[in-house]
Amino acid sequence: QPFRYGGAVSTLDLDPGLFGLLAAAATSAANALNIVGMASFDFVVVNDVPHLVDINPRPGAALDVLDDDERYAFNAHILACNGAYVPPARRRGRTARAAAVLHADLGAITVGDIQWPEWSADRPSSGTHISHGSPLATAFATADTSDAAEQLVRLRLAELESLIYGPQ
Repeated sequence: QPFRYGGAVSTLDLDPGLFGLLAAAATSAANALNIVGMASFDFVVVNDVPHLVDINPRPGAALDVLDDDERYAFNAHILACNGAYVPPARRRGRTARAAAVLHADLGAITVGDIQWPEWSADRPSSGTHISHGSPLATAFATADTSDAAEQLVRLRLAELESLIYGPQ
C-alpha cells in the first residue's frame, strides 16, 4: 500500500548480502541506543543499498507474521525486557505467514452485520462508520512459502472487500 501500512510477509528470501547489511545496521543502531527487547527497524532499499528511516523500540505491526502460535517472539521480548532472555540454541523452522490490511478504498461505508472469517482481525462492529481510505479489517494467511502466503492473503483481502461492500 503506498504511503500507509498495508501488511507484511514472513520468511522472505533476501539476498544474503542485503540481509547482512540490514542486520548490521539494525544491530549497530540497537547497540548504540541500548535497545533492550524487540524493536522494529524500517528501511528503504534503493539500488540494493539500505537506508534506515525509522526505529520503533517496541514490537512492530509485523509481529503478527513474525511470531509463531506459541508467541515465542513476544515472550522472548518480555523476558529480554526483564533481563532474563537467553537466546535459543538454534532457530526453529516456521511456516510462512502474511498479514494485510484492507482499507476502505471503494468509499466510506457503514459496516453491516457480517459473519467474519476466523482468519480476519481488527473487525469493526456492525453499525460502525468507516471513512474513505481508513482501515477496515486485517486478513491473515499461512502457507509453505512466503509467495504462497502473500498470494493467499491477497485473495482473502478480496474476499473481505466483497463481504463488506458486496459483489462489485
